[in-house]
Amino acid sequence: METNVISYPGEENAQLTGENIPINRRFQNKVNLGRKDLTGYVTFTIKKNDMSFFIAEVNFRNQISEIKDNYCYTAINNLTKKAEYLQLSLQLAENLITEEEFETELENYPEKYVIKLNEIQGTGHLQIISGILGKLGRRFTVDEVSELFSIDTRSIKNSLLEIGQKQG
Repeated sequence: METNVISYPGEENAQLTGENIPINRRFQNKVNLGRKDLTGYVTFTIKKNDMSFFIAEVNFRNQISEIKDNYCYTAINNLTKKAEYLQLSLQLAENLITEEEFETELENYPEKYVIKLNEIQGTGHLQIISGILGKLGRRFTVDEVSELFSIDTRSIKNSLLEIGQKQG
């Protein structure tokens, strides 16, 4: 028994890769590509017993993507908080506000200035963060990673040790 599934837009006889459909190479030989239809989509056929694997693969990739997105949103929010704090500190340094006004602002609006740190949720999350940072083209200290992604430095160091122990 086979199941037809509509894929992403593509060309007839295109290779299934991470570029056009979220399928890993182990699964490629289980898929038969059809022809491009009028909407520009390619139909592919999967044997029914392989369908659950395909769905699990897609769900896994979607979960990874969601985690990655959440870390990116956290980093942007934390950079905004840091900029707000630096702006407030500059106002204090230039005597535009008093020490008391500075302290009151921090006490009344901590969500605007304070970066809360959490435990990392496993080495897989650290690998996702590493992938994000790798695309930025510069090295980051553990403290910078902690501040960007709201992760306690001890948690990062423990995860790094765990990865090191698994590798060797």
